[in-house]
Amino acid sequence: NPLLLDGNNATFGGNISGNSFFATQASGGKGYDFSASGSGAGVANMFCPSGFTLAFGTNNAERMRIDSSGNVGIGDTNPSYPLVVSKASASTSNGDDSSVRLMLTNTNTTVNNYSLISFNDGTSEGASGAIGLQYTDHTNNYGDLCFITRGAGNYGERMRIKSTGAIKFNAYGLENFTG
Repeated sequence: NPLLLDGNNATFGGNISGNSFFATQASGGKGYDFSASGSGAGVANMFCPSGFTLAFGTNNAERMRIDSSGNVGIGDTNPSYPLVVSKASASTSNGDDSSVRLMLTNTNTTVNNYSLISFNDGTSEGASGAIGLQYTDHTNNYGDLCFITRGAGNYGERMRIKSTGAIKFNAYGLENFTG
């Protein structure tokens, strides 16, 4: 049944691209549990834990919330800023492990393309500065870390740390790396 009404509770289900889904009103009537079987064992949840707050969960645990101010918390139930990402990690390594990390992935393999975090002042679409990585070798995952700012004269790279560890400052040419 696409829609089942049972007293004050509602369950709806369907089939999207061959995959069945069911949504059941959560206990307390403040959200929905989503499952693939219709058994009521929610695999994912969407609910309102308090007034004007929307939360999302998986495996019966809250994972993300949008509060009444529009702040988004991922792993944080009381975000104080537009985006807060939190996770506990005791890792002391900067390698490929369980460290808390934010990942930007550029799936295009054009040599010398970038992934950037831009900083804008809100007066225009142009960035005031950026930190990014220029992918110099996609096969081996090599890249140069770039620091970019906008000044009265131009918007450009001010410092680069090459994949070898050598550092270039804006005042020197590409062939003059330190280190």
